[in-house]
Amino acid sequence: MMPPHAMKGMDADMMKEMPPDCMGGMGPGHMANMPPDCMGGMGPGHMEMMPPGCMGGMGPMHMEMMPPGCMGGMGPGHMEEMPPHCMGGMSPGHMEMMPPGCMGGMDAPMMAHMPPPVMNAISPDQMVNMPPEVAGMMPDDGGMGALGGALDPGPGNIAPMDPAGDALSGAMDQVADQGAGGGAPDMGVPADAGDAPMDDPNAPDPNAPPDEVDPIV
Repeated sequence: MMPPHAMKGMDADMMKEMPPDCMGGMGPGHMANMPPDCMGGMGPGHMEMMPPGCMGGMGPMHMEMMPPGCMGGMGPGHMEEMPPHCMGGMSPGHMEMMPPGCMGGMDAPMMAHMPPPVMNAISPDQMVNMPPEVAGMMPDDGGMGALGGALDPGPGNIAPMDPAGDALSGAMDQVADQGAGGGAPDMGVPADAGDAPMDDPNAPDPNAPPDEVDPIV
C-alpha cells in the first residue's frame, strides 16, 4: 500500500496511466497529499472507482485542475464527502458534466461556496434532484426557473382546446369591439333620440283635465 505522503511525487501523466481500479485504495490522506495539477490526468473511470471518503482530502485547487469530463464518474456519496470549500474551484463545465443524481448529496455550505456562474449552469434535471433546503438558496427566482424547465410539459403535452369556451370568448370580444366603434347594436332607441330637447317644466300636461270655464252671463 502506498503511503499517503508518496502522492506528493505524482503528476498528471502518472495519474493518467494509473488503472482506474487502483483508486479503490485511496483515502483522504492520499488526496490531501496529491498535487492539484495531478488531477489533470483523472478521468471518469478514476472518479467512479474512488471511495467517497477519499473526497475529504480535496481542496479547491484539486477541483479547479480536474477535467470537467471527470465529473461523470461522481455519485451522491462523493458529493456528501466533498468539503464545502472545494466547490470554490468548480466551473460551469464541471456542473454541466455532473450526473443529476449527484446533486442529492449537496448541502447548504456547499451551495454557499459555489461560484455564481456555476449555479447558472445547473440543469432542470439536476434541480429536481437537489434537496429542497439547498434549492431555496438559488439566486433571484429561488431556482424556480430551472424547476419550471423540469416541470414544463413540453410541446407534446399541450392542454386540449375548449371549442365552446373559445366561441363564447370570441362572441364577447366581437360585442365589445362593436360597442367601441360605430357598429353598436340597435337597442330600440330612435336614432335622433339623443338630439331631442328636454321637456319644459312649465309646459301644460297633455293628460290633465281641461280647465273649468266660467259661463258668460
